[in-house]
Amino acid sequence: MKPKPPIPTAPAALRRHAEGRLRAQQRNQKSAVPGQGPAADAERTLHELQVHQIELEMQNTELQQARDRLEVQLEKYTDLYDFAPVAYFSFDEQGVILEVNLTGAALLGVERSRLINGRFSRFVAPAGQPDFRAFLKRVFAGSEQEVCELAMIKEDDAALWARLRGTVAVSAGDPRKWCRVSVADITAFQQADEARAQLAAIVESSDDAIIGKNLDGIITSWNRAAERLYGYTEAEAVGQPVMMLIPTDLRVEEPRILEIIRRGEAVSHYETTRRRKDGTAVEVSLTVSPLKNAHGEIVGASKIVRDITERKQLERERQITNQKLLSSSEELKTKNKELAAISEKIHLNNEQLEERVVQRTAQLQALAVELTQAEERERRRIAQVLHDGLQQLLVGATVHLEIMRQQKDPRSRLEALRRVEQLIQESNDVARGLSHELSPVALQHGNLGGALKWLAGWMTKNHRLTVRVEAEDVAAPVEDSVKVLLFQSVRELLFNVVKHAGVKRAKVRMTVTQEDQLEILVSDQGKGFDAARTTTGGETSAGLGLFSIRERLYLLGGRMEVESLSGRGSRFRLLAPLQKPPPSNAAPKLPLPAPRAKARPPAASVARPGQSLIRVVLADDHKVMRDGLTVLLAHQSKIEVVGVASDGQEAIQQTRKLQPDLVIMDINMPLLDGIRATREITAAWPGIKVIGLTMHTDALRHQAMLEAGAVNCLSKSSLSRDLIKTIHAAFAPAPTRSGKRFAKKTVRA
Repeated sequence: MKPKPPIPTAPAALRRHAEGRLRAQQRNQKSAVPGQGPAADAERTLHELQVHQIELEMQNTELQQARDRLEVQLEKYTDLYDFAPVAYFSFDEQGVILEVNLTGAALLGVERSRLINGRFSRFVAPAGQPDFRAFLKRVFAGSEQEVCELAMIKEDDAALWARLRGTVAVSAGDPRKWCRVSVADITAFQQADEARAQLAAIVESSDDAIIGKNLDGIITSWNRAAERLYGYTEAEAVGQPVMMLIPTDLRVEEPRILEIIRRGEAVSHYETTRRRKDGTAVEVSLTVSPLKNAHGEIVGASKIVRDITERKQLERERQITNQKLLSSSEELKTKNKELAAISEKIHLNNEQLEERVVQRTAQLQALAVELTQAEERERRRIAQVLHDGLQQLLVGATVHLEIMRQQKDPRSRLEALRRVEQLIQESNDVARGLSHELSPVALQHGNLGGALKWLAGWMTKNHRLTVRVEAEDVAAPVEDSVKVLLFQSVRELLFNVVKHAGVKRAKVRMTVTQEDQLEILVSDQGKGFDAARTTTGGETSAGLGLFSIRERLYLLGGRMEVESLSGRGSRFRLLAPLQKPPPSNAAPKLPLPAPRAKARPPAASVARPGQSLIRVVLADDHKVMRDGLTVLLAHQSKIEVVGVASDGQEAIQQTRKLQPDLVIMDINMPLLDGIRATREITAAWPGIKVIGLTMHTDALRHQAMLEAGAVNCLSKSSLSRDLIKTIHAAFAPAPTRSGKRFAKKTVRA
């Protein structure tokens, strides 16, 4: 199909073209040419109208074609504008967004329709607001392109760095001024700058000398460690040939090293000698790596130099020592031959003795294992008592002291003081109870009979085991160690009744035998067990510690006899030597650990109208800590406790439900510990901050909490002093690249 000829646009040509088309139509219709007279005038008028109609039709066709071309061009321009790799915005003088392409909307994380007629400044970080206003002012004041770099915050609170380039623009027929601005994300470049700065700081603070040089062997960089090692300052070294550091007889090494570098290979731990500024030699280990530019071309080398003078000296001393030892070894070989002959004779005479020693050693090893396990169990029990009882109470008292210090009202101060007194009294009870458990006063200052009666009361109080004690006024054992061992043995046997016998009653009877030995019988009517197996050292974890009791009694001059049958109870007979009886002492009534008083309910935190708050969830498995922290934080006008949790799983549930700004997390908690809970919370909700708490001061626990994502980890011993400052520091503004500060939106209303 042939394209249509273009329609003329000049008036004369357009009329000729229209008349030609009209004549063609008249020929087709066989119309006559206008003649003379009135009829002819009418025909000429009709002819003019027909020509004009054709002209209008031709012009309309041309306009339609022009509009179609413009629409195609507009569609192409719109696609280029929307899908350009750079974000484009149009602002008025107040920074209101008039137009934005799809790339700009994606950059800010907002739909384009929501951006139109909104202020661009709401995406600018607080510290960058003055710079943005100054940028707009410069753009509308001149005609040249203006550039500005800003810290921004996207819709999802993610931070980014952007470079803005803007020029003023004026639309025809519109008196308002507006400007075109391109926005480029330069976050990666900013991070690269920070990484380079961090790398430079690492190089500068390294204990090893780090030297840069080009392929001609000229020094290009020189850190402080290099100054200390060689004695040259940076100004003296940079620009000088590296040969000045190499002794004359070793200068052949440098060309070889440079040749390896040119091949793209590295030199690792090459030990050699170098020369200081004062001419003295220093033994060093070199690691040389190639340096490449952005195009991957090798342009120089980085050299790490470590002083190994001391190590080399130690190696030389070790060689001398080894030589001396080698000489001594020859002498020892001769003497060993003589000793071997003597040893053979001794060996023949000691076969029986060795067999007995092996047997006894096995028994002692089993005893050592049992004692070690018992010691470890006792340590864990004591640690548990200290952590869950005494330490928590003392930290709670510290928290209430801080509350008392902050209170103005005398009644509130008195109430806090009473709570501190109560917690200190509870701490004293826990400490006294633990002290009595470890070393009863009756055992220290009284006789064994009194101590056993106190033990019976303690077992009833703490383990609900009713123990009947029948103790004669007999003499104490020969030594205190025997008395302590008998007390510990009876306590261990009663523990076994609690754990394994399945009964609530036991009997302890202490008498003196006809052989002047102290006899203690411990019996119960419980399940019973295989006595032979549990007293030969071959018991499993259910061996009840009987082997260790028997062996320890044996070492102190006593013995243990066991009688037990399955389902018919057990009877243990402990025998130990006696001395003359001292006057009898009545069993002292020793105080048992008092139960803890219930903590008062925490005071509610009230937010001031219109004020932003830091919303906090408290996670600690000890109620006294949760109550104390709640009261402490309640007196802070900008902090609100919105929830509490007693273990790690509950902390995660509360965080999911309440979406707080901050979680204060104890490390040691049941079900799920604070470190794992912190790791899950920071992974699921990166915007929520976590501050860890621990009774311990070891660096490993604190480091593990920080690696899990916590912003800080505090010791509970300094909690009342440091917690509030740490919370405010966690929500303080963060520094920008230029040294100014801007705050992310981390506090919710």
